[in-house]
Amino acid sequence: NGYELGTLLRSDEPKIFFYVIQDPTEHSSGNALSCAYIRTETEEFYTSFNHPDHPESNVVMDPVLNNCITHDIKTLMHLGWTATDCHDCMFDLTTPIIPHRTVQQFEYRYGDAIKDLNLVIPISTHLAALKASVDYHYDYLRSQFNRELRSDYNHFYNKQYPSVFCKIERQRLKVDEELFVKTFGEDKRKLIHDGFVNTHYNLHTNTGRPSNAFGGVNYAALNKQDDSRSCFISQYDDGILVNVDFNSFHVHLIAMYLLEYKLPDDVHTEWGKIYFDKQQLTQEEYEESKRITFQGLYGHSLNESTEKIDFFHKVIEYRHKLWDEYQINGLTSFAGRKITVPDPNASKVFNYLIQALETEMSVMFPLKNLIELNHIPILYTYDSMLFDIHADELDDFIKSVSSQRYDLTSTLPYPFTVETGKTLKDMTKVQL
Repeated sequence: NGYELGTLLRSDEPKIFFYVIQDPTEHSSGNALSCAYIRTETEEFYTSFNHPDHPESNVVMDPVLNNCITHDIKTLMHLGWTATDCHDCMFDLTTPIIPHRTVQQFEYRYGDAIKDLNLVIPISTHLAALKASVDYHYDYLRSQFNRELRSDYNHFYNKQYPSVFCKIERQRLKVDEELFVKTFGEDKRKLIHDGFVNTHYNLHTNTGRPSNAFGGVNYAALNKQDDSRSCFISQYDDGILVNVDFNSFHVHLIAMYLLEYKLPDDVHTEWGKIYFDKQQLTQEEYEESKRITFQGLYGHSLNESTEKIDFFHKVIEYRHKLWDEYQINGLTSFAGRKITVPDPNASKVFNYLIQALETEMSVMFPLKNLIELNHIPILYTYDSMLFDIHADELDDFIKSVSSQRYDLTSTLPYPFTVETGKTLKDMTKVQL
């Protein structure tokens, strides 16, 4: 019964908790748990929360998971669960939890997605698949019963990381409904609820950088060249969208965390003067300076321009050192996550490390700092964050996030620019 289930889940006994949500096509924030399979070191349990095949559902008030191995903690947070000393095994497993494939096979066989599909698929099918998934991964999962093995990145990846993106997802994006449908297709109208659409950050990517797509719309790669951004608007009648964009973000991350290198205040301007051997840059030259710098970071060799700057020589030296270490020990992120690089080479390993570094440092500092100030972004796209505020709050917002000290005591530890607009398409730079 619910009481005994709650007692088991709250207990300090190590356990595995694999679950199925009610509707795999709906966002986690509007979903519910359907059923779950639980295994301890000595016993196994099957439970239903709302599946109609089970005559009595287990309702757990204020559900808490303690000392537990599970999958996708962010979804559980959306559903009102508290995860205490839990480990999200999907950061380590290379194969999906089996019920996901059960759903895909069912949809392939029967065509269009069925509402609340996981209530239609028999509970015995779900529970057998969950048990099979636990059996398949059991040696690894049981090793995580030892808390010390998962302590290195337990707090960050299993608490702070999912919590930050759960809070961002809950903000949702306000849209002009007809423009959204015109842009993304009539079939996407079902994604709109009360004028808002949901975003969904997949935290379990190989690189460590979360993707962000839901219902067939890729919110991490909205086209800047067409009008697809015009449908995203403020939720307030007097509202304004505010975009905070980090300048030369990867350069600053590499300089601060990998090389301990002192950068000029405006990287692209100062290095552009060296690239073009002149004191005043045109806008075209400034943009070309950004391209040259990016090529210097991730190109296979230096060119005539980047050869002149000591920073790029240090990057090349670090990349070679990282490659040597990778071939012996593999790749571990700064927060302690093991990263698998398919078909690795020196440049690819370096690129994966920077994407993981970008995400970890964004969560640890600017996103954490802003959320603590109750400035929760409605959209995060790697080197920028979008906010929706009342227009008369703009000055106070900029004042609260601005700092000339680019260090970790700042609200935003890296140089940034601010743009504002009525839509995400029509944004104008603000002079800070």
